[in-house]
Amino acid sequence: MTPRARTWLTAGVWVAAAIAAVAFGSQRFTAAAGDQQPDLGGFFLPAAQAILSGESPYSVSGYFYSPLVALLLAPFASTDAAIPAWTAMRIVAGIAACVIGAFACAPRGDLLRAGAVGLLAMVTLLWSVPTSLDLWAGQVELLVLLTLVTAALAETRGWRFTSGLMLGLGAVIKTWPVLIAAWLLRSGWASRARQWMGVAVAALIAVALALLTGGPGAVVDMIRAPFAGAEQPLLAANSVWGLPRMLFSDTPMAEPLTESSALRIATTVILVAWVAALGVIALVRPGPPVISLFNVTFLVILLLPVSHYFYVILALPALWWWTAHVSERPRSAIAWIAVSVLALWWIVVFRIAPAGDGFVTTTWPSLLRIFAASLVAATVSVVCAAILHRGERMPPA
Repeated sequence: MTPRARTWLTAGVWVAAAIAAVAFGSQRFTAAAGDQQPDLGGFFLPAAQAILSGESPYSVSGYFYSPLVALLLAPFASTDAAIPAWTAMRIVAGIAACVIGAFACAPRGDLLRAGAVGLLAMVTLLWSVPTSLDLWAGQVELLVLLTLVTAALAETRGWRFTSGLMLGLGAVIKTWPVLIAAWLLRSGWASRARQWMGVAVAALIAVALALLTGGPGAVVDMIRAPFAGAEQPLLAANSVWGLPRMLFSDTPMAEPLTESSALRIATTVILVAWVAALGVIALVRPGPPVISLFNVTFLVILLLPVSHYFYVILALPALWWWTAHVSERPRSAIAWIAVSVLALWWIVVFRIAPAGDGFVTTTWPSLLRIFAASLVAATVSVVCAAILHRGERMPPA
């Protein structure tokens, strides 16, 4: 391909990505901004209004987050613009995550491949059921996704403090992503002091925000709040804990396959051991930094006691990375296996809606489909990355 032709093709791919962003972003905005968004109205807005009234955001039942989310909403908390502004903010964050994720996944300086990955990212993220449900609920996964892909990009550029800071900010937005910091414990962990400094600064930011909005008591409340939300038995959980419970015990969400404590415990033990083994592989033979980050994210999602369906959004960049890798190394059988399985995972999990609403009402076949597809995709991605780690000289980052 001539340089001129490559330039035109690169421009065309980025224009297509922009068109996809506008088209799908507009659809998602129209669909979500017209709804009440239960989590927004249930605790995000009340927490923001509490801050504006001089009260602690933790005076609001169900607010399990740092004050940052409430502060983001504070400028709109008492206006009719709250729902459209919150919806637009998250869609813009999702689009930004696609662009930054594309540069994190593609070879450095390759604008054509970055554009192709960006186009793929826009389509797979914005044209998906989990994103639609996340926006409808008023939740914050797109903001967390933005921090994770930024951490990945920073890692590829050698900006180690920034990588850790963005990783930590993901946990400032929503607490459980702090578990993704296990990524820093992968092979070569002793050289990551700067990343841990970034995580520590993010933690200090959370503490400072709690002090500013609620005083010393709010710091304690901020630490306690996530534990209060760690048990949600009335909601379906797409995890090693949630699937056996749905299959083999009586729950208000759905009829079980059969009621059996022995089967529930045995299945839970097998699944926990499976994902834990993948975790060991992901840390000992992690592969390149970007895919290892999203493999760890994948495994954390599968291990959470409360793992909502739309959390899979945060593992989606694994598909973007493998697609970029296969375009760079088209003769790699490992890359083709990974990208094929992850593409099928996207179809099965992102394009087919769960039964019921996927939260309060669902069916065990629906939850089994989502969990099984995610477990297989995570397994293939982790194992293929480990093979890359063994076969290639990995950078120290």
